[in-house]
Parts: sequence; C-alpha cells; structure tokens
Amino acid sequence: MDSLCTYLQSHFEGKIDFVGQEQTEKLARSILWAFTGISFLAGFFVQSLRLTFIIFTFGIVLALVLVLPAYPVYNTHPIKWLPRIDSQATAKSGSEKVATVETKKDR
Repeated sequence: MDSLCTYLQSHFEGKIDFVGQEQTEKLARSILWAFTGISFLAGFFVQSLRLTFIIFTFGIVLALVLVLPAYPVYNTHPIKWLPRIDSQATAKSGSEKVATVETKKDR
C-alpha cells in the first residue's frame, strides 16, 4: 500500500516552475475566453441555450486537460536553490553579529 501511495504521489505531485505557472494561466484564460465567445455566438445564431452550454463545457474540459496535469513542458525553468548552510556555522556567525551590535551600542 505504501509503494502505491509513493507511486501516485510521484506522478501527481505537480512540480511546475514560475514560468510554467504563467504559461498555464495564460493558456487557461485564452481557452476560456475563446470558448466563451464561440459558445455565445453559436448559441445566439442557433437560438439554443443548450448548445451554448455544451460548447462552453467542452472548453472547460479542454482547459482542464491541458492545464491541470503537470506536464514536463511546464517545468523547463527549474529554480536553482542556494546551497545548504551548516547550522553550526550560522549560529557562530549569528553570535558574532550580536556581539558587534552590542559593541556599537556601547559607544
């Protein structure tokens, strides 16, 4: 059971970078606006509210299929994190800074 959870998590984790987030937002917005206009015009000319909702629903489903999964194309600019700093080195440099601040206050 644990291996199944690990397998599902690795496939559905959704790692995308900031550029990929912007791309998916623009893509989803474009698809939804386009299908809104198309569905309105088609429904208006045919005088069918049902056709309007069918076309708009198809646009929503298309947007979900193209945007919701974390495709590798959405992670082409990964973030480069800084290297890990040792906690002991941080504690030493932090105490030195405090001592420096205290000596400046004494003047």
